[in-house]
Amino acid sequence: MKKKIVLGILIVTIVGLAIIFIGYMFYKKEVRDQQSQMIPTKIEQEISSIEISTKVEKDRIFNTTATIEDVKVAKDQKNIYLFYGDGCPYCEQEIKFLEELYHENTLEFNLYAFEVWHTKENKEFLEKVSETLNTNSDLVPMLVIGNEAIIGFSEKTKETIKTKLSKEQTRDIYEEIYKN
Repeated sequence: MKKKIVLGILIVTIVGLAIIFIGYMFYKKEVRDQQSQMIPTKIEQEISSIEISTKVEKDRIFNTTATIEDVKVAKDQKNIYLFYGDGCPYCEQEIKFLEELYHENTLEFNLYAFEVWHTKENKEFLEKVSETLNTNSDLVPMLVIGNEAIIGFSEKTKETIKTKLSKEQTRDIYEEIYKN
């Protein structure tokens, strides 16, 4: 009889602790979710420190929070399109690099950067671009210059980007997809 009582108390204790643990885990998840909505992610902090502007004297654009409605086809300058994921460290590095190039004023370009992990319309634009260029739409960062996609970011891709920006652009992927 004593064994049954002890076993019953043990089972009730274990079940009680399991219920408390599960409740605690749900509480922690809810707190984390609330905090994640309140605290800007690292890339949001980086982007907020980047100048988002249109320089009036040259009509150049550096927009790191672009939507498809923001794009303006430029006949006299290159439009380049960066597809990135919020929180992606390589994406952050590429945005910083492009900002440096932009402010050097040696290469003329307009940048439109589209966050694709959390913005459905931007992801759909990435998929259309990827289909047109026959590339993988799941990889970021992806920079599109003319009709070429540069996927990933490293020291090697820095030189590739500079080289492609220095060449004359004959094709604008946005214009090809949405104007035809």
